[in-house]
Amino acid sequence: MNEMLKQKVKLLNQSVTGNNTYNQLRVGLFQLLILLLFLPTVSFSETITGRVIRVADGDTITIFTPSQEQIKIRLSAVDTPEGGQAYGKKAKKFTSSMVYKRNVEVKKETTDRYGRIVGLVFVDGVNLSEKIITNGYGWVYRKYCKWDFCEDWLDLEKHA
Repeated sequence: MNEMLKQKVKLLNQSVTGNNTYNQLRVGLFQLLILLLFLPTVSFSETITGRVIRVADGDTITIFTPSQEQIKIRLSAVDTPEGGQAYGKKAKKFTSSMVYKRNVEVKKETTDRYGRIVGLVFVDGVNLSEKIITNGYGWVYRKYCKWDFCEDWLDLEKHA
C-alpha cells in the first residue's frame, strides 16, 4: 500500500473516538474497500479466437481470426529464448507443436509497444504459457507476471 494511502487510513482511524463497535466496523469496512480498489488485478478485457498461422518464436504467434484478420500475439507472463539464442529453436518447435494450425483462444491483457496483443493463449483449454514453463522451454517473465498464478508458475519453473 502506498504511503499516502497509509496516512489517510491512519488519519481516519484517529478520527474515530471511543470504543464504539459500529464505528470500528465502519472504519474496517472502509479500509477493506480502499485495499480492494488498489490491489493489482488481472483484467482480460477481450477474448479473441483464431487459427495459428505462424510461430515467430517460443513466445510470439500469429493467428487468423474468423473475421479474416491476422493478429500477432505475444504470450503473457512467459519469456523464451530468441531464435539465435541457446534453445531458441527448441522453444519455437515446442510452441509450434502445441498450437500451429490449431484453433486457440486468447484472453487479451494489453497491447505492447510493438502493437502486438499480449494475452494468455489457450489451446483445448490448456494454458500455453504454463505448458512452456512446465516443459522447460521458457521462464516466468517476472517483470510482467504479477498475479496469483505467477507464484505457482515459479514453482513449475524450478522443477522443469
